[in-house]
Amino acid sequence: MKKVLLAAACALGVAVGCNNDRKPTSNTELADSSTAKSDSPIEEAKCYTYIKGKDTAQVHLITKDQAVTGHMLVSFFEKDRNSGALTGRIVGDTIIADYKFMSEGVESVRQVAFLKQGGKLVEGYAEITEQDGKMVFKNTHDLKFDSKFPLTETECPTSM
Repeated sequence: MKKVLLAAACALGVAVGCNNDRKPTSNTELADSSTAKSDSPIEEAKCYTYIKGKDTAQVHLITKDQAVTGHMLVSFFEKDRNSGALTGRIVGDTIIADYKFMSEGVESVRQVAFLKQGGKLVEGYAEITEQDGKMVFKNTHDLKFDSKFPLTETECPTSM
């Protein structure tokens, strides 16, 4: 009889253990599990467009913490069209990125800067120099942001 009770107790213990979905049991565990989710960086996608007459510029940005990647397309009437990848960082409300693009079959890299102003991106300009095969700003502190071609936040297209 003792063997039957012992076997039944073991079987019950195994059955309960196998069906036990682990759930937080204390307020501390609940707080810890919610904190873990909010600590992970969130990836955010935003798109910006400038259209005036036959001139178009589009920027698609994906930000995660201070890192930014994306794509830019510039097509101004009777000018060379260029399209390429953006990789950079966000410092405050300013984006500094390398723009690797193709224009007339030639691959180039140049540094670009944008200032986030409300729902717009305004491109920054400063004196540039060639460094390691790419055009970079001599001094990013000298950037001037010209609202002549503001890119307005828009819905992101399915492809760009």
